Amino acid sequence: MKKHRAILQFSFLLLLIFIFSSKVSAQENDVPLFTNNNTLRSTEKNVNKELQYYLYDHLKSGVIENGNLKFADPNFKRLYMDVASISSISNFELSSVESIIIKVKSLNDLNTRVNYSKTFSSITNLKCIYIDCEIETTKQQVESMFTNVPSTNILNYFGINIPQ
Repeated sequence: MKKHRAILQFSFLLLLIFIFSSKVSAQENDVPLFTNNNTLRSTEKNVNKELQYYLYDHLKSGVIENGNLKFADPNFKRLYMDVASISSISNFELSSVESIIIKVKSLNDLNTRVNYSKTFSSITNLKCIYIDCEIETTKQQVESMFTNVPSTNILNYFGINIPQ
């Protein structure tokens, strides 16, 4: 009986280590693909601090799923949404939003084309768009989802997280 318990505890420990390492790995993929004027900010440390703020710090948030507002704090600054909701983004008041985290859940989502200028131009405080992929893909496939991205971008960050 003690042997089974030890095996079970060891297995549980391995599972925790695996989960933790995958979370750390995902956070290491927070890559600013471009910043203002297409150059990296002064130091990598500053980049990580700002990404931490936009993506992980406690901010008032809203959730749009399948084109419906599921949850929203008053004057939310971070918006979580799925790819299916991108076409309905103009139906919502998003003037206070600083960061948008878009979930890519399927290969079909990668076929969606987003006219960047039309879709996001009305969100005047937007500083960060982060694409969080739940599927294996490439940076190029995700980038190809976006068309009409201005050459002088108003965003501080456009990042992608792809599982490894």
